Amino acid sequence: MFTVAILADLHLPDAADTVKETVLDWALAEAKAQKVDLIVGAGDLTGTGTEAAAMRIRLKLEKTKIPFLLTPGNAEMRDPAWKKRSSAILATPRQYDHVVLLDSSTRMFAARDRELLKELTRLGGQNLLAVTHCPMATLDDGDRKLLEQAASAGTIGQLVAGHYHSDTREVKYSLVRGLDPDKAAGGAPALALFTLDDSGNWSRRDIACPAADPRLWPENERREWLNHLGISGMAAPLDSLALAVEAEVPAFEFRYDSIAKLDVSLLLTRLAAWRRRGGRYLSLQLPDLRWRDGILEGDVQIARAAELAVELHCDSVAIHAPRVKLSVFRRAPEVRQLMLEKMCALLKPVTDAGIVVGVENLHMSARDHKSGDRGFGYTPEECREWIEAMRAVAGTPRIGLQLDIGHVRNNAPYSSLYTLSQWYASMGREVVGFHLHQIRVEEDGSYTNHAALSGLFGKLISLSSLFMAWRAGQLNHAPMFLEIREGSSFESCQALRRELDICS
Repeated sequence: MFTVAILADLHLPDAADTVKETVLDWALAEAKAQKVDLIVGAGDLTGTGTEAAAMRIRLKLEKTKIPFLLTPGNAEMRDPAWKKRSSAILATPRQYDHVVLLDSSTRMFAARDRELLKELTRLGGQNLLAVTHCPMATLDDGDRKLLEQAASAGTIGQLVAGHYHSDTREVKYSLVRGLDPDKAAGGAPALALFTLDDSGNWSRRDIACPAADPRLWPENERREWLNHLGISGMAAPLDSLALAVEAEVPAFEFRYDSIAKLDVSLLLTRLAAWRRRGGRYLSLQLPDLRWRDGILEGDVQIARAAELAVELHCDSVAIHAPRVKLSVFRRAPEVRQLMLEKMCALLKPVTDAGIVVGVENLHMSARDHKSGDRGFGYTPEECREWIEAMRAVAGTPRIGLQLDIGHVRNNAPYSSLYTLSQWYASMGREVVGFHLHQIRVEEDGSYTNHAALSGLFGKLISLSSLFMAWRAGQLNHAPMFLEIREGSSFESCQALRRELDICS
């Protein structure tokens, strides 16, 4: 018997305090407990190939006293400044016993590995476990043909790849979802074990990280999380509120633009019915404050929305970070000061009423990429800067972060530099509310926000890291609003409720 543990797609950052570190430590301890013969890293173990992350991985692997092989992924190639140094830190032999590595970090095999594969195929019949990062579908025809020839010759008995963050099991081909609690789809982050038995057959067994699966929590902890989960009435506010009443949803958010023309007495009547059925946290999403062509926009709408928030007895309001180019803020401090003072003045009725203010993080758009001059509020540092400035001017600590996890994920290139786990670790104690939604991939490869978040371990956004950070105390236990445009926020809420009732 010969057993190999596969580590893939962790995307470890420089910071050592994220829940990704927790998953890595668990995976290495589990590999030792399983008495594996070899550990293999299948690429993207670091988030951007930085030296600090690479060194931590190397030292932790060495500490296990288990032999290990590492092959890079595309993430290790992201930063040219670090690529050479991190590659040296993570360098290992390409072969060990029944295992061979194939470098596909550039979405094609490295020339030396192509030659190695040809030579091994010529020898034939070795029944190797071949490990690479990129799946066959991403490789060119020539590399796929080499793999097929190696499999036909009996050289490769099992091919393993990562990159897609999801699982596939075929006779001689496996994809592994890997270890990233932000991205692993279809289940909690998992260690994949491949065993060669005495008859020459390869088998696979996955061990999921229990700390990343909230279905294993005690019932009282699951209930506590669900008691913070609510919905947003984006398109049909009154219909959504009626569903919230019927299902006793504890948190609800209106958007000002969808209720601005509704009768306030009607809203108060409906809200009273919701509160009688357990509704306990009401939020209002306010309009944006913008700087466009030297003119301040949105102030009139924000003033009206702030008055409405007080009338509706809201517990919090959410407002995006100011819509202004980063270059304007940095080069024209007088504009920054004007927008800061104006926003605080507009929100004075809210803060005077003791209503919490959540500043929502923004994200890169096609316009940002095209212009090369992005907006403000896309990084944790910028959000912290604005929140602290608002607290100082408004004279209240009741201003924090309304963390939109979809905006974090749909924020390339900053989504690699500031992952969900990093936002949780660096800004989690500033959070006063969450916007939850999934993102969808379009045909051109771009992302669309506000898709249904109907599962705990979805493709592109997994909730594993949120649950881990929540339980570890990195995140404030604040209200969460499912902000869904494509489909129903209520249906997503009910789907998450059902999943968390699976285990008792």
